[in-house]
Amino acid sequence: MRADEDQSEPLVPAGNAFRPWSLALAGLGLLLLLTVLARDGHSALGLPFGLGGLALAVVGLLDGLGTFDGAEGGPVVDASKLAKPFGALCLSSAFLIVSLRAAVAGNLPWPRTSAGLLVTVGCVGAAASAFETLRALGRRSGVESEARPCFASPGFWLLVLCIVLYVPLLGSYSLIDPW
Repeated sequence: MRADEDQSEPLVPAGNAFRPWSLALAGLGLLLLLTVLARDGHSALGLPFGLGGLALAVVGLLDGLGTFDGAEGGPVVDASKLAKPFGALCLSSAFLIVSLRAAVAGNLPWPRTSAGLLVTVGCVGAAASAFETLRALGRRSGVESEARPCFASPGFWLLVLCIVLYVPLLGSYSLIDPW
């Protein structure tokens, strides 16, 4: 081994600073999730509180480990670029949940047609906003995906095709027909 090889970069880069406050936030999220899961009985707000607790726990854990920081300690993702697609993801997910709850409760006029249409539109909207959120995070594969919207992606159109084919009549017929 030569002397100049000892001066090279380490195999594992130095990590970011440990953040105990963020881990406390993750603990709070896990406590909220545990409270929802351990409750005896059914709550109408159990799903949103459970998802919120899970999201809080995941974000707190990831921030506590320093995964949102770049190599220089700055943020990897610009929050201003993430606000619009993440807001659209939250709105489309809320629309999907409300339309599903209305369809299951039977509160829609022309139940098969309106439920199939509303749930399908909600699923496509959630898929489109999820693709845009991933693009804003920089997590889609390919260098050109930074500038390319989800509508130019073949994977998005395959997902939309599957949603349009299968979601509208989901639950209209039994899965196993004994006759």
